[in-house]
Amino acid sequence: MLQQLFEKRNAKVLFKQSHSKKIELDLKNVMVLDSQSTVDPFCNPKLVDETFKSDKKMRLKSNGGTMMVSHKATVEGCKNDVWCSNEATTNVIALSNLIKQ
Repeated sequence: MLQQLFEKRNAKVLFKQSHSKKIELDLKNVMVLDSQSTVDPFCNPKLVDETFKSDKKMRLKSNGGTMMVSHKATVEGCKNDVWCSNEATTNVIALSNLIKQ
């Protein structure tokens, strides 16, 4: 049922799995479902529909450091906009936001 909420191209990258011992995932080309994240940062413009400048900025803090994000984007199948920056290292769907949806 969860997979049906996402348009096919999003479901393909969100639910990508590797069954070999050596996992080779390009994190810029997949969506990561994260149970510890509270925001949805995206880096790949191919995985979003429309990107636009946000009225507000967000300071994103992670184990990789801190960055300011000033753009948002729409993702088909998601009710809320995601944050968008080409400086991010992957595309994250926060589990808490997905549950709210």
